[in-house]
Amino acid sequence: MSPIKYSNRQPKLQYLGNKQWKLLEAVTMTWWDGSAELSVTASEGFVSDLASVPWWARWAIPVIDDHILPSIMHDWCYREKSARWVRKIQSDKLFLKGMKIFAVASWRRHVMWIGVKYGGQSSYQSS
Repeated sequence: MSPIKYSNRQPKLQYLGNKQWKLLEAVTMTWWDGSAELSVTASEGFVSDLASVPWWARWAIPVIDDHILPSIMHDWCYREKSARWVRKIQSDKLFLKGMKIFAVASWRRHVMWIGVKYGGQSSYQSS
């Protein structure tokens, strides 16, 4: 999978309270899968918790950091029926690669990726 491109690298967000953030403009993520260019668009108005980091780990992995956009797009792929053609394994890999593009520290992005890889199954299935 080649580098991921985002239509807007700094999404406009509004804090709604209760750890929820609303996307104020659509963001598209595009990547090459080896045979075709693929993309998903998180719509304006989409609500995300950004990064689902347990309270006890927030000293090392903040909810708000350079991983905001990969986190939003990962939430979109997990929850929105229009993006369900992106399988969980691919969504998790895009999350990891997206964090690399945003220069999230290697140890941090791998801890976050392991978290969604092994802890995200219930979120993926419940949507």
